[in-house]
Amino acid sequence: GAQCYDGMRWTTYTTKDGLAHNSVRTIIQTRDGAFWFGTHGGGISRFDGKTWKTYSTADGLATNFVWWRGLLQSRDGAIWAGCIKPAFTTADTAGTQGGISRFDGKNWKTIEVAGGSPRPNIVATHEASYGSRWFTTWAQGVLRFDGTRWTRHTAADGLAGNGTLEIMESRDGSIWIASADKGISRFDGKQWMVFTTKDGLPAETFGSVWQTEDGTVWAGSNLGRLCRFDGAQWKPYLP
Repeated sequence: GAQCYDGMRWTTYTTKDGLAHNSVRTIIQTRDGAFWFGTHGGGISRFDGKTWKTYSTADGLATNFVWWRGLLQSRDGAIWAGCIKPAFTTADTAGTQGGISRFDGKNWKTIEVAGGSPRPNIVATHEASYGSRWFTTWAQGVLRFDGTRWTRHTAADGLAGNGTLEIMESRDGSIWIASADKGISRFDGKQWMVFTTKDGLPAETFGSVWQTEDGTVWAGSNLGRLCRFDGAQWKPYLP
C-alpha cells in the first residue's frame, strides 16, 4: 500500500481504504494538494486527505499499470499518465497496450503518438522548463510533445539506445537520458551527445541520472556503480 508519516507516526493505506492496488509504483502531489498514486495493476488513485477516487481503463486509461515516474502534472494543470503493458500478460498482438493518457480534470483520453502501433511502454515523464513534455520508453526511444506535435528520438537520431529509463533536465536546459542500452545521452536542444565506455562509463545499464546542487551530474547503474561526470569524463565508484 502507501504509507504516510506525519512527523510522529506512520499511517498505512491499502485497498481496504480505497487505494486502487497495494502495489504502488509512483506518487505525485498536484497543486491543489491532492496526492495521486500510480499502481501496478489497479490504475490510478487520487486522495484529497479524506476521500479516494480511482481511475482505470474503464475511465479511459491506456492500461492499469503505471511505472516508477509515470505521473506528471503539466503547467496547464492536466495530469499525464505513462502506462506500460504488464509483463505477465500474453503478447500484445493488437499493439494497443501501454501508451500515454491525459486527464483534463474530467476525463481521461489515451493519446496516439508518433510511430503508431504498438503503443509505447512508458517508464518516466518530465515537463521541461521550456514547456515540452518528454516520455522515456522501454524500447521505442524517447517521445517529445511540444504542445502541438510529437517527435520520436531513437538510436538513429543519436540516442545511446532505444531502451530509455530515467530522464533529467540539468540547469542549462539539457535533457539527460539514462539508457538500458549501456550509456547516457544528453540533448542540448539541437543534437544528442552520447557517453559510453570511451568516456569512462562502465558497460552497464543505467537507471538513474541526477544533477546535484553544485552542478555535478551523477548516474547510477544496475550493478550498483555510482558514476560522476566532471564535464568531460565519467568516473565510476565501485560499491
